[in-house]
Amino acid sequence: DLALVRDEYGSRVCLIGGTDSVHTLSRGSEQEVRKETLQILELFRDRTGFILASSNSVHNDVPPRNFMAMVAAYRDFAGL
Repeated sequence: DLALVRDEYGSRVCLIGGTDSVHTLSRGSEQEVRKETLQILELFRDRTGFILASSNSVHNDVPPRNFMAMVAAYRDFAGL
């Protein structure tokens, strides 16, 4: 539960990750990736100590289009 981790530890650690690389990024649609990514970014909107990532790597099961959907959602959220 990212909200619980954010609330319990967010001021003391930097969280890296967010988008589910096992299910959403690997098997979800581009729209599902975008929706989950935007929800996570909104959860951490007013917080420091969060780095959006797929995990510690982008593994072979992640279709490039899904990874790019995560990046595009971030860019849209950040106004880039």
